[in-house]
Amino acid sequence: MSKTGKAVRLVAGNIAVLLLILMSLNFVAAVILEVQFAFRKAFFPTDERVLLPNYSDKAWAKVIRDEFRDLRTEYVPYVVWSREPYQGEATTVNDEGDRVHAETTDSPLGVVRFFGGSSTWGSGEDDEGTLPARFNALYPDYKVHNHGESGFYSRPELARLINLVNQGEAMDLVVFYDGGNDTGSLCRTDVELNGSTRAEKIRRRVHPSSELVNTLFGALLEVVNGKFFKRHITRTQESGWRCDDAPEYTETIARTMVSNWRLAHAVAEVGGADFIAVLQPLASIGEPRIDHLGLTRPTEPDAYMRVYDHVRRIVAADPEIDWVYDFSRAYDGDEYIFIDGVHVTRNGHDIMAARIQEAADPLLESRRPSGASNGTAR
Repeated sequence: MSKTGKAVRLVAGNIAVLLLILMSLNFVAAVILEVQFAFRKAFFPTDERVLLPNYSDKAWAKVIRDEFRDLRTEYVPYVVWSREPYQGEATTVNDEGDRVHAETTDSPLGVVRFFGGSSTWGSGEDDEGTLPARFNALYPDYKVHNHGESGFYSRPELARLINLVNQGEAMDLVVFYDGGNDTGSLCRTDVELNGSTRAEKIRRRVHPSSELVNTLFGALLEVVNGKFFKRHITRTQESGWRCDDAPEYTETIARTMVSNWRLAHAVAEVGGADFIAVLQPLASIGEPRIDHLGLTRPTEPDAYMRVYDHVRRIVAADPEIDWVYDFSRAYDGDEYIFIDGVHVTRNGHDIMAARIQEAADPLLESRRPSGASNGTAR
């Protein structure tokens, strides 16, 4: 055989070996993707936040964090994702993907629906410790829904509200609880103003750059593009952050959030409901206690502060917007409330529920049938 023939055979053999290795790795990756949730407890230790002074019952806090680790999500049209049903000791998700707490009445006077991200959903707390649950404790004669979802911001919340209104679901008051995720998501370079933090993953699945490569190595690519691989193996950032290099972009984010609130207000009216939008507290805003978190308060305005300042100016300039409430400093003080930059424990939700009650009382009172109790607990 000629030297050229031997060289061709050597190259072809090496290519075949490489393909075999890659396909074997792809098979292993497929197995990992298939069984990842079954072995999460073995590979992912309990969140260290259970040790924070916020939690007096560390064992129960561990149950809460361990169950959160076991939750899965599924694709839902328009809202993009929602959690799958789950029944644990501390966490319950119904067939609609909503977190639920104990019913307070069999004959509700009305229906209140909360929308927001993981702060509304209740990350770090059990079912009865979420913001909607604590609000429901103040209004035991009402049905209060928790439509919060981890990672949601005002745009997917709007889509979720539209889905409920176009199906004629009952509602008397709609509450949007926003600020943290609108900033955190829309400052990312890989998220468009009407985009999603999971858009790139969906694009890879629905329209891969190469059908052949996706067929042979799709599972491997998913593992390599996953959060765990980027955080712990390659030590790379999942995405860039545009709001530091382009601080003016924070005004665009603020205008987009207020626009989404305006639309939600209009949709809620179509559904027969009043509407409240709340600018949520963050650890970096105001003077909440954060020393237990190892965090330091920014000396210069960060992206979150700038977005909030723009929101305040936009709202103040429009006298028709009388349904936005700035409760961003509700957690100022010496109490342990935050468990990270955004999420809080039950005591924080109790404080916020009482603040929202101040705004909700006159709205729900105006809907109360003549002679009926106002349904609130004092």
